[in-house]
Amino acid sequence: MNWGEQIEDAFNVIIFLYVETHIRLQRLREREVYLFGAADSDFLEWAAQYDQGTAPGRSLAKHQSWLEQRSCPVIKLKGVMSVSEQIEALRRKGLTNHYS
Repeated sequence: MNWGEQIEDAFNVIIFLYVETHIRLQRLREREVYLFGAADSDFLEWAAQYDQGTAPGRSLAKHQSWLEQRSCPVIKLKGVMSVSEQIEALRRKGLTNHYS
């Protein structure tokens, strides 16, 4: 979002990955600890509102609106999947032959 129209409309395909809030927060916490030695509680609190969109910044509703405006195909993958499961889901949609 807000990268500039030329970039945003230059994609061949967009893959939107969505996982439930508790999984997303767990992953964010683990990444923050790995990268910075601790997780910022203010950041995690902000990230927790993504689905409701009650804080300024990114939200699920804003991302969905942005996706609807794209001219390329948008593939949505939902739920916890391993990388191999994600690749298989994309293969079923005919994408991995072109984008692997």
